[in-house]
Amino acid sequence: MNSGKHEGRIPTEKECLEMLAQNNVPENIVRHSVKVKEFALEFAQKMAAKGVKVNLSLVRAGALLHDLDKFETLGTKKMHGTLAWEKLRAKGCYAVAEIARKHLIERVGELSSWEEKLVYYADKRIIDEKLVSVPERLEFIKQKYGLKDKKLMAKIKESENAILALEKSILETLNN
Repeated sequence: MNSGKHEGRIPTEKECLEMLAQNNVPENIVRHSVKVKEFALEFAQKMAAKGVKVNLSLVRAGALLHDLDKFETLGTKKMHGTLAWEKLRAKGCYAVAEIARKHLIERVGELSSWEEKLVYYADKRIIDEKLVSVPERLEFIKQKYGLKDKKLMAKIKESENAILALEKSILETLNN
């Protein structure tokens, strides 16, 4: 476990899985989070091998816990990401909390660290447990959530170019 001052505590993979269970996160969301973790870590490891400073433990924990509150906030007025942020901060997991808060589609402009960017990007490449392109994932999000919420649909459309630019930035970093 890391206890860097601004990062706070970074839970182990076992602790992340325990948190998901304690929060009654459904198995399908857990499986999605595991796939996001695998994809994000693959990119993080490649970046680290190229000398990019990236905290693999933070990527792992952030990916596993990014949807900690998804089921709990579905169909409620509670904002997905915010409840997870509160819960994780209460446990002293500040950097993990930021990843959970910032993984929402409209927060692409707020991403500041490689860890945040990699988890965000990985989440935008995985539908359930399947790896897809960013445009496929955005279309899925539009169909599943945007059609029911005009404001969200506008946010999705506004974010598309920034998400594609993020993908380009990640791939350029890996290929340089």
